[in-house]
Amino acid sequence: DLHKEYRRQRQMCIRDRPGHGGSSKDVGPGTLEFFAQVTIQLLEHLDLPRVHVMGHSLGGGIALTLARMAPQRVASLVLVAPAGMGRQINMDFINGFIEADRVRALQDVLKYLVHDKSLIGRRMADDVLRYKRLDGAEAALRTIAAACFPSGQQGDDLRPDIQAADMPVTLVWGQVDEVIPAAQADGLPAAITRHMLPNIGHMPQLESATAVNTIVEEFMKTRVATT
Repeated sequence: DLHKEYRRQRQMCIRDRPGHGGSSKDVGPGTLEFFAQVTIQLLEHLDLPRVHVMGHSLGGGIALTLARMAPQRVASLVLVAPAGMGRQINMDFINGFIEADRVRALQDVLKYLVHDKSLIGRRMADDVLRYKRLDGAEAALRTIAAACFPSGQQGDDLRPDIQAADMPVTLVWGQVDEVIPAAQADGLPAAITRHMLPNIGHMPQLESATAVNTIVEEFMKTRVATT
């Protein structure tokens, strides 16, 4: 029945994109197109012809770029505070994240990510700093920042891509996002369902996990019923 089909199809593949986590620190030119092409290669490797794609922040920009480059592979999009909807970006966060080399300094930078600053503890900052100290990690971050945020602005305009997207799209954004302003969701096509979460910052999946999970699950139930 539909419920069993939904449970079968809700299996997820969560990966570390190049430059992050356990993946290679080779990020090529650091562009959204590069990361989208790597994603296409991953889908080919896993023999996944068509998938539902969810991306946060820069990952949202990659998801949209993937939908432009290989629309036949993308069944739907969930975009959480995605890059590419406007020019403004908090470069104090971007540069601070790259430059911080002490736990306390990084902890202060990470607070830009959330409205509830108490969520950013020393342990989180220590974990992020440990990743940053991996060979090649800082250079990868600098390459990405230079490619995606030239002159202190977002370099990619993906509004035409989201307007032309030939698949269902839902958008989730914290209304008090300090990294990418939530106002960049204004003026998007009416067909895009927008979930603007009050008193939530750049990481709704952290600050309001239950709400985000519910939004995604309801969206996916609809997609399974229509695909």
